Amino acid sequence: MNHPGTNIKTVLRNRGGRSDSGFGLVELIIAFGIMVTISMVLVNHIGVSYRGGRLNKEKVFATTKANAILEELQAYVSQSEDITVDNLDQFDDGVTPNPVLTVSQEGGSSVAANHPLSGNFQKSGNWVWTRQVSVRPVAGIDNRNIRYVTVRVFKRNSANQNLLVAEISRVVNSVATYFPPTQEYDLYLIGIENIPGWWVYMEAIRPFVEASITDLESRNPGAKFRTHWITKAAYGRDQLYTPWINLANDSAATIPTPYFYPGLMPTGSASTYYYVPDLMRARMNQDGSVINGYDATNNPLPYALADQYNHAMRYPEEKALFDARVAAGLEDANEPTYRLLLEDMATNPDKFRNAIIMNMHGEFLPVPALRNYSDAAKSPTTYPGLRVVTHPERLRYVRGASAASSADVAFRVYAYRTNPSAPADNWTGGKPIAIQIMNANLTANINGIGPGTQTLQIQHLEGGVDRGDGDYTYKPLQNSPTVSAFSRGMYYSATYVDNSGSGGEKYTLLLLYNTPSVAPRVSGKGVDSSRRLYGLEYIPSPVESALNFSNDLESGGRNPNTARWRIRIPKEVLGMAGTGLSVQDNVITVRTRIDKDLTTGQVYPLAIDPANLSTTYTWWVDSLEDVPFTERSQF
Repeated sequence: MNHPGTNIKTVLRNRGGRSDSGFGLVELIIAFGIMVTISMVLVNHIGVSYRGGRLNKEKVFATTKANAILEELQAYVSQSEDITVDNLDQFDDGVTPNPVLTVSQEGGSSVAANHPLSGNFQKSGNWVWTRQVSVRPVAGIDNRNIRYVTVRVFKRNSANQNLLVAEISRVVNSVATYFPPTQEYDLYLIGIENIPGWWVYMEAIRPFVEASITDLESRNPGAKFRTHWITKAAYGRDQLYTPWINLANDSAATIPTPYFYPGLMPTGSASTYYYVPDLMRARMNQDGSVINGYDATNNPLPYALADQYNHAMRYPEEKALFDARVAAGLEDANEPTYRLLLEDMATNPDKFRNAIIMNMHGEFLPVPALRNYSDAAKSPTTYPGLRVVTHPERLRYVRGASAASSADVAFRVYAYRTNPSAPADNWTGGKPIAIQIMNANLTANINGIGPGTQTLQIQHLEGGVDRGDGDYTYKPLQNSPTVSAFSRGMYYSATYVDNSGSGGEKYTLLLLYNTPSVAPRVSGKGVDSSRRLYGLEYIPSPVESALNFSNDLESGGRNPNTARWRIRIPKEVLGMAGTGLSVQDNVITVRTRIDKDLTTGQVYPLAIDPANLSTTYTWWVDSLEDVPFTERSQF
């Protein structure tokens, strides 16, 4: 049995003996190999570190030079307002390497490549470093004081190749004042105050569009938009028209008038307002109070809305009111009504070359409520149900190079009742119809009863009522006398009034007496009561295919033209001394009233029977194009 201690000693003795014998050959070879491997790794590491340090040093040098060149270029354009960035174009190297690592100059010339400011040197006869400066305009910006500059620095290697070491770019600005080429556009924005949008809410569209235009201008230097907001369709002919608009209560509340523009909408509606009260500048009734009415200081020339119930004024009247409002500071001359804009576009198309027209109403294209027939004069309080009006037979008459090559001008005068079955009387309330032919003296020889050339013809058509002799039959048009032989016979008086010396008007004044206001059927002539047009005995147009007004009350047609007077201005008056009508284009203006008080028809500042005035026009001109475009048709 072995003793444990003996075994331990044996082991120790065996190990100690092996240690005393030294390293074997194999062990030495392995150790040497390990040493060689470690040495090679260390040498390679030292080499890589050296090369990395050298490359980093070269990178720092190249980057420093590139930055220095950019700073020199910025300093160059910043030294004076007389130097603009486009002067940098001279420093563009193109595709040719440049060994000068600076853009500084001495004596007006570039320094040498080995100058201390450049810091370049040669190796094997070649410059070690080169640069390439690129100067370009900034894409998408037309600005001569901004350039995009790129500086690249290259190092020549042992294979004689230029390798990119650093590349830096920067936008360089000058301190010079920049005036980019400017293109200005007239931008007409159609946003009518009393016409709704389609999928567009007018309360939001204006601020949105104005913000968009501002943004567009900021993104496009040199683009300028002269904005003209067209917010009025036209001026309404009844200047006291006052439709209701709600603001205190929503539009579901009871409205006390049929003329209504819904303002505040019920809670939960897509928009707060349908029509925006704050955008309405016309005369309105807002919750029972008139707004935008007459004010001697702030609004001496109010206007009324033009819509389906209150058509636009005739063109001469609307133009006159607009010009007066511009003179009073109530309108911008460059922001006319929509109707006047359309007129100007048709008449002066070159004025709108390159103009931009934008419709703010979505899929709706607004159209002003135009009508080239004047409304009748009326006086609801004094002469209820009575209407009188004058219309030209034609809107335009030919005016030739001489009187002989021109055409006569003719007007027809009408009187009618709104309830012809139960009129207050069969005439015009015992009052004459007053006719003013403006700016003309046609009294010299009316109906040819005096010497010389006839200056005016006045004819009347009697019948349908008793003229005082029990005769109700209709008589053909005939020259009217200045005195009638019958108590109810038709006649006229004529005078010339000239107040121009005191700043007033001048005109031929005709007073037409005993005009019948009904036209009952008598002996197959007159108006058939079962075929009244819109319930009225009033047909102001020609009704025959020849369009010559031959079918009148006496002709026997069932729906005749209902004029009671015809006033003809002979062509011979053109150029005649004393008439005031020269052989040139003339707009003949005719005013019509009930009775001879010529102050009626005034609306502001003090209303004087304001509806008792009707004004009509005809154009005695050499070309159809001289007739206003918006007077040639009606919508």
